[in-house]
Amino acid sequence: MKKFLFIATLLAIAVFASAYTARNFYIELQLDQLDILNYVDTDFPGHDADFVLSVTDGIDVVSTETHVPTWIRVGVKPGPSGPAAWAFFAASQFTTPGYCYSTTFTITITYPGNTDPETNSATMSYTTAASGNAAIWLYGDTAWQLPDSIILGAAAPTPTYTVNLSTNPEGYITPTTLGPTEDVTTIYGTYTPTPLPTPATGYWTPASLTIDEDTQWTADGDNFVLNQEFVWTETYPTTYNLYVNGPDGYAVTGPVSGTTDYVATNADVNALVGEYTDRCCPGRISLGSEPDRRCCRRLRRRASRCQERQSATYLQPHHHLRSGGRRSACLHHHHHRG
Repeated sequence: MKKFLFIATLLAIAVFASAYTARNFYIELQLDQLDILNYVDTDFPGHDADFVLSVTDGIDVVSTETHVPTWIRVGVKPGPSGPAAWAFFAASQFTTPGYCYSTTFTITITYPGNTDPETNSATMSYTTAASGNAAIWLYGDTAWQLPDSIILGAAAPTPTYTVNLSTNPEGYITPTTLGPTEDVTTIYGTYTPTPLPTPATGYWTPASLTIDEDTQWTADGDNFVLNQEFVWTETYPTTYNLYVNGPDGYAVTGPVSGTTDYVATNADVNALVGEYTDRCCPGRISLGSEPDRRCCRRLRRRASRCQERQSATYLQPHHHLRSGGRRSACLHHHHHRG
């Protein structure tokens, strides 16, 4: 008996020693439209018994039916954007010795919950490079894309797609419903609500909706739905009014020229700031965009020299000044609310 146990131990050691050098394979699993996490719900390092995974290198077969989850399994672990379903197997469980260079592995996954043998499994192949022994990760664009029929069978209904659009306040986008349609490409495009009428000056969030091959849908039975609401945010712009007052008929030249009395309006205060002169005062008055006490005193002195027929014209945003004479220029800012 002891001799028999000794021989069995030697055979086990020999098999282990002749296996591929340790190398792990991780393959992310996705379904065409269904959410695979509704079907794979066992966390690694466990194996989800609702699935059977088998791998062959053309010589040996390693399967979840013959090996423990340590070496081969289907389960959930973190992926590129949150929890994801993965198929895993270890090359060390195959008997071929050395590195698994240029080796083609054929991987088959089966969902026995679908009793139709024509549709309940899928197969892929992966060939390793001629060098290197790092772990293999297939995910994202290289994930294994499984057909929905592996779950639903041959009777799987054709999915439809529906988009529901709305605005707050209501009534600013047409149409409000796209679909349902079996051909999702017929509703590809960009959809934008119309602005609110004047005097509204706000914007929509989001500004528009683009539907394309990257659109994320929410499953609702056999129909896939996208609901989008556009919300209006009103803005309240500031406008500036420059009031140039004096005896009627005096010409004033500057950034905004006119004949007294007149009002210049602009949303950009800098458009009103600059040098103003009138025919009564020979010198120019330079007007800044910030209050300046020295400028105010100078303007008052100049206005008093101009006497009754002279005018002192100046511009100080957010500041109200009057000259010593009968004429004045004042800038007021107003917030317009819709």
